[in-house]
Amino acid sequence: MPTSEENKQFVLASYQAFSTREKDRIAVYFAPDAECNAPEPNATAVALGQPAGFTGREAIVTYLTGTVGGDVFKGSKVELLSVIADGDSVVVEQRFEATVCNGRPYKLDYCFIFVLRDGLIQQVRTYFDTASGFEQMFGDEPPRRLV
Repeated sequence: MPTSEENKQFVLASYQAFSTREKDRIAVYFAPDAECNAPEPNATAVALGQPAGFTGREAIVTYLTGTVGGDVFKGSKVELLSVIADGDSVVVEQRFEATVCNGRPYKLDYCFIFVLRDGLIQQVRTYFDTASGFEQMFGDEPPRRLV
């Protein structure tokens, strides 16, 4: 059974893979039946015209490499603010900056809870300020699908 520190290093390594946007490098970090949950509704889900969460390795990898990683946001930058591990859970606080595909600047802090099982990411629970996300993404315009 991996230690908390080993799980933390695994999640940090996954972030390095995420930054490559290479599907094969990212996929190896997720369990086949992994889940990614986010608050519903949120601006990114609305902009994509889809639910806030995903189930399955392929859906998560597609989201990270194409949908959010290129369709909605351009020029993204991730800054890790803190990483804490306890057993099979790793909590990552991060700041995300990018330009929305409609040209609006976007900067938001997120909290991700990664739950590992059998050496892979089984679940990612996402927490963030949804009101700020809507304001930054759409301003005074009505929220709508952007891509």
